[in-house]
Amino acid sequence: MSSRIHTAIVGHGGFPQGFLSAAEQITGKQEGVVTVSNQGLGTAELTKKLEEVLTEADNAVYVFIDLAGGSCFTACRALMRKHPEWVFITGAGLPMLVTCLNYRARLAGEALIAKTLEAGRRGMEQFSHELLTREETE
Repeated sequence: MSSRIHTAIVGHGGFPQGFLSAAEQITGKQEGVVTVSNQGLGTAELTKKLEEVLTEADNAVYVFIDLAGGSCFTACRALMRKHPEWVFITGAGLPMLVTCLNYRARLAGEALIAKTLEAGRRGMEQFSHELLTREETE
């Protein structure tokens, strides 16, 4: 296993694979990243699958979950008490994942989480024709 932080993407349907694919178009091929879909799995089955996949990690695990409160989150929540060293991030967006992947070799723990969450906040903007028109006239 790579000495880099083990990252997992958990979500509904084809989201995890598509999310990683989009990130890799920006960052290049990534090692130490796994994707887990809930497709065809109940919560208990998903929890078991996650634990099997993630317990192979030899260091911190950063788990990106597509949606807080969904079945994927519920499955991850079952693992939170058992693995307090793992970090779970919900509402995952592309700016967050790209930032985490780009910085995971240089940062760890709270520093990596802070940078990742800040990228998510900075990545949310509202754009409108009115705003663009105002910017063009200034």
